[in-house]
Amino acid sequence: MEIAQLREQLASRDTLIAQLVQRVETLEAQIAQDSHNSSKPPSSDGFKRPPKKRSLRTASGKQPGGQNGHKGQALCQVAEKEIDQIIVHQPQQCEKCQTALTGQPSLESYEPRQVFEIPSPYRLHVTEHRSYTTKCPGCQHPTKAPFPKEVTNWVQYGPGFRAVAVYLVCQQLLPLARACEILNELYSASLSPGTLANLLEQASALLAQSEQVIVQALSQAPVLHCDETGLRVEAKRQWLHVASSKFLT
Repeated sequence: MEIAQLREQLASRDTLIAQLVQRVETLEAQIAQDSHNSSKPPSSDGFKRPPKKRSLRTASGKQPGGQNGHKGQALCQVAEKEIDQIIVHQPQQCEKCQTALTGQPSLESYEPRQVFEIPSPYRLHVTEHRSYTTKCPGCQHPTKAPFPKEVTNWVQYGPGFRAVAVYLVCQQLLPLARACEILNELYSASLSPGTLANLLEQASALLAQSEQVIVQALSQAPVLHCDETGLRVEAKRQWLHVASSKFLT
């Protein structure tokens, strides 16, 4: 009788242990879930960072660089009509007998070599708009010529410079200070991060109507891709959300 009771107790404990083991495995699996192995969004990962995975790739045995059959892309010479400057080099003396060749006509054939370089001096092009006032010969009223609508301040940056500044921040993802450093060193400008922030706001306002058209088109797309990317702003975790289709973002 006692043996039967002991066996029954052992069986009950085995069942309980199996249930507890299964529950522990389920809880551990839930804890291990993040945005990489489940449908949870990256924002649910919190501040923990998963360990870096080592690449499983092995050496292919191929030589570095382009492989045989690869269609390369190299710098090519341009047509003469696209050349900005031509520098002619004439031989000064015969390489065989050292006779002076100065003033001697050259052959029609020549060997061209082209150098692609940034224009120099690399500085901002300054345009001054002057608004004159003319007095009417009839009523003697002075009329001042209006400035172009895009010229609004005593001193301002042109649309090309503003576009490059916005491009460096929004497309190349440079911080404001570093974008200013590049522009100031290349163009001898005096752009500040505050002014650059204003340029970004101006560009955003100009694109507001286009943004609304894109949002409306995305809301009607049959298939929509949504994602989010984490970043840190002032040591705090922030999130950028994106919605895109095949042609719109």
